[in-house]
Amino acid sequence: MSTPYRRSSPGRAGSFSVNREALSQGIGWLVPALTTLTFLVFSALPWGLIGLPRTAPALGLMAVYIWAVRRPSSMPLGLAFGLGLVQDLLWGEPLGLWGAGFVAGTMAARAVHTPFHVDSLTVHWLGFLYVLGVTSVLVWLLACLYYGQFLSFGPLLGQGLLTAAFYPVGAFLLRSVR
Repeated sequence: MSTPYRRSSPGRAGSFSVNREALSQGIGWLVPALTTLTFLVFSALPWGLIGLPRTAPALGLMAVYIWAVRRPSSMPLGLAFGLGLVQDLLWGEPLGLWGAGFVAGTMAARAVHTPFHVDSLTVHWLGFLYVLGVTSVLVWLLACLYYGQFLSFGPLLGQGLLTAAFYPVGAFLLRSVR
Protein backbone atom coordinates (compact mmCIF):
# COMPACT_ATOMS: atom_id res chain seq x y z
CA MET A 1 0.00 0.00 0.00
CA SER A 2 1.35 3.38 -0.96
CA THR A 3 1.19 6.24 1.49
CA PRO A 4 0.75 9.87 0.48
CA TYR A 5 3.97 10.85 2.23
CA ARG A 6 7.35 9.15 2.20
CA ARG A 7 10.86 9.96 3.27
CA SER A 8 12.76 11.63 0.45
CA SER A 9 16.05 10.08 1.51
CA PRO A 10 16.43 7.10 3.81
CA GLY A 11 19.04 8.63 6.10
CA ARG A 12 17.64 12.11 6.69
CA ALA A 13 15.23 12.47 9.59
CA GLY A 14 12.32 14.85 9.11
CA SER A 15 12.67 15.05 5.34
CA PHE A 16 9.49 14.04 3.50
CA SER A 17 8.21 14.33 -0.05
CA VAL A 18 4.70 13.98 -1.38
CA ASN A 19 3.74 10.85 -3.30
CA ARG A 20 1.38 12.64 -5.70
CA GLU A 21 -0.12 9.48 -7.17
CA ALA A 22 -1.13 8.07 -3.78
CA LEU A 23 -2.39 11.47 -2.65
CA SER A 24 -4.53 11.92 -5.78
CA GLN A 25 -6.01 8.46 -5.31
CA GLY A 26 -6.79 9.26 -1.70
CA ILE A 27 -8.62 12.49 -2.50
CA GLY A 28 -9.71 11.58 -6.03
CA TRP A 29 -13.31 11.57 -4.82
CA LEU A 30 -13.15 15.19 -3.64
CA VAL A 31 -13.82 16.94 -6.98
CA PRO A 32 -16.74 14.64 -7.86
CA ALA A 33 -18.16 15.12 -4.35
CA LEU A 34 -17.92 18.91 -4.51
CA THR A 35 -19.33 19.20 -8.03
CA THR A 36 -22.18 16.84 -7.16
CA LEU A 37 -22.91 18.84 -4.00
CA THR A 38 -23.04 21.97 -6.15
CA PHE A 39 -25.54 20.28 -8.46
CA LEU A 40 -27.57 19.14 -5.42
CA VAL A 41 -27.81 22.66 -4.02
CA PHE A 42 -28.75 24.00 -7.44
CA SER A 43 -31.51 21.39 -7.78
CA ALA A 44 -32.89 22.34 -4.35
CA LEU A 45 -33.66 25.87 -5.55
CA PRO A 46 -37.34 26.62 -6.27
CA TRP A 47 -37.99 25.53 -9.86
CA GLY A 48 -41.70 26.29 -10.01
CA LEU A 49 -42.89 27.19 -13.50
CA ILE A 50 -46.10 29.14 -13.87
CA GLY A 51 -49.08 26.79 -13.90
CA LEU A 52 -47.04 23.68 -13.10
CA PRO A 53 -46.38 21.98 -9.75
CA ARG A 54 -42.95 22.43 -8.20
CA THR A 55 -40.66 20.01 -9.98
CA ALA A 56 -36.89 20.02 -9.67
CA PRO A 57 -34.49 18.15 -11.93
CA ALA A 58 -32.46 15.39 -10.27
CA LEU A 59 -29.17 17.12 -11.02
CA GLY A 60 -27.40 15.18 -8.28
CA LEU A 61 -28.23 11.88 -9.97
CA MET A 62 -26.97 13.33 -13.24
CA ALA A 63 -23.63 14.27 -11.64
CA VAL A 64 -23.34 10.87 -9.94
CA TYR A 65 -23.96 9.16 -13.29
CA ILE A 66 -21.42 11.30 -15.16
CA TRP A 67 -18.70 10.71 -12.55
CA ALA A 68 -19.50 6.98 -12.30
CA VAL A 69 -19.07 6.66 -16.06
CA ARG A 70 -16.19 9.07 -16.51
CA ARG A 71 -14.05 7.99 -13.54
CA PRO A 72 -15.68 5.04 -11.74
CA SER A 73 -13.08 5.00 -8.95
CA SER A 74 -13.95 8.60 -8.05
CA MET A 75 -17.57 7.71 -7.23
CA PRO A 76 -17.46 4.88 -4.68
CA LEU A 77 -20.80 3.52 -3.50
CA GLY A 78 -20.34 5.03 -0.02
CA LEU A 79 -19.91 8.49 -1.52
CA ALA A 80 -22.95 8.00 -3.74
CA PHE A 81 -25.01 6.98 -0.71
CA GLY A 82 -23.79 9.98 1.30
CA LEU A 83 -24.63 12.37 -1.53
CA GLY A 84 -28.07 10.77 -1.75
CA LEU A 85 -28.57 11.45 1.96
CA VAL A 86 -27.71 15.09 1.34
CA GLN A 87 -30.37 15.19 -1.37
CA ASP A 88 -32.87 13.63 1.04
CA LEU A 89 -32.12 16.36 3.57
CA LEU A 90 -32.28 19.17 1.01
CA TRP A 91 -35.54 17.94 -0.54
CA GLY A 92 -37.22 16.86 2.69
CA GLU A 93 -37.47 13.24 1.58
CA PRO A 94 -37.35 10.17 3.85
CA LEU A 95 -33.74 9.65 4.85
CA GLY A 96 -32.12 6.99 2.69
CA LEU A 97 -34.58 7.21 -0.20
CA TRP A 98 -32.25 8.96 -2.64
CA GLY A 99 -29.23 7.39 -0.91
CA ALA A 100 -30.45 4.03 -2.15
CA GLY A 101 -31.33 5.63 -5.50
CA PHE A 102 -27.84 7.07 -5.96
CA VAL A 103 -26.24 3.71 -5.11
CA ALA A 104 -28.50 1.96 -7.62
CA GLY A 105 -27.76 4.69 -10.17
CA THR A 106 -24.02 4.32 -9.67
CA MET A 107 -24.20 0.56 -10.08
CA ALA A 108 -26.44 0.86 -13.16
CA ALA A 109 -24.10 3.48 -14.67
CA ARG A 110 -21.12 1.18 -14.27
CA ALA A 111 -23.06 -1.74 -15.76
CA VAL A 112 -24.39 0.20 -18.74
CA HIS A 113 -21.11 1.95 -19.48
CA THR A 114 -18.97 -1.20 -19.54
CA PRO A 115 -20.07 -2.36 -23.01
CA PHE A 116 -20.06 1.16 -24.49
CA HIS A 117 -16.61 2.72 -24.48
CA VAL A 118 -17.75 5.35 -26.97
CA ASP A 119 -17.23 8.99 -26.04
CA SER A 120 -20.43 10.30 -27.61
CA LEU A 121 -22.99 12.59 -26.01
CA THR A 122 -25.82 10.59 -27.59
CA VAL A 123 -24.56 7.25 -26.23
CA HIS A 124 -24.01 8.70 -22.74
CA TRP A 125 -27.39 10.45 -22.84
CA LEU A 126 -29.14 7.18 -23.73
CA GLY A 127 -27.24 5.45 -20.92
CA PHE A 128 -28.35 8.18 -18.54
CA LEU A 129 -31.98 7.77 -19.61
CA TYR A 130 -31.74 4.08 -18.71
CA VAL A 131 -30.14 4.85 -15.32
CA LEU A 132 -32.69 7.61 -14.68
CA GLY A 133 -35.54 5.19 -15.39
CA VAL A 134 -34.15 2.45 -13.16
CA THR A 135 -33.43 4.88 -10.34
CA SER A 136 -36.84 6.59 -10.64
CA VAL A 137 -38.70 3.29 -10.41
CA LEU A 138 -36.62 2.23 -7.39
CA VAL A 139 -37.18 5.54 -5.60
CA TRP A 140 -40.90 5.38 -6.38
CA LEU A 141 -41.17 1.82 -5.03
CA LEU A 142 -39.27 2.73 -1.86
CA ALA A 143 -41.46 5.81 -1.36
CA CYS A 144 -44.60 3.67 -1.80
CA LEU A 145 -43.29 1.27 0.84
CA TYR A 146 -42.35 4.12 3.19
CA TYR A 147 -45.73 5.85 2.95
CA GLY A 148 -47.68 2.58 2.81
CA GLN A 149 -49.65 3.46 -0.30
CA PHE A 150 -49.31 3.67 -4.06
CA LEU A 151 -48.12 7.13 -4.98
CA SER A 152 -48.70 8.90 -8.26
CA PHE A 153 -45.85 8.35 -10.69
CA GLY A 154 -46.66 11.62 -12.50
CA PRO A 155 -44.40 13.96 -10.49
CA LEU A 156 -41.47 11.56 -10.84
CA LEU A 157 -42.10 11.31 -14.58
CA GLY A 158 -42.09 15.12 -14.84
CA GLN A 159 -38.87 15.24 -12.85
CA GLY A 160 -37.34 12.63 -15.15
CA LEU A 161 -38.24 14.58 -18.28
CA LEU A 162 -36.83 17.79 -16.82
CA THR A 163 -33.65 16.00 -15.74
CA ALA A 164 -33.22 14.39 -19.17
CA ALA A 165 -33.58 17.81 -20.81
CA PHE A 166 -30.81 19.21 -18.58
CA TYR A 167 -28.38 16.36 -19.30
CA PRO A 168 -26.44 17.99 -22.17
CA VAL A 169 -25.81 21.13 -20.10
CA GLY A 170 -24.74 19.13 -17.04
CA ALA A 171 -22.50 16.90 -19.13
CA PHE A 172 -20.86 19.94 -20.72
CA LEU A 173 -20.25 21.58 -17.32
CA LEU A 174 -18.82 18.45 -15.71
CA ARG A 175 -16.73 17.58 -18.73
CA SER A 176 -14.90 20.89 -18.32
CA VAL A 177 -13.94 19.92 -14.73
CA ARG A 178 -10.68 18.00 -14.53
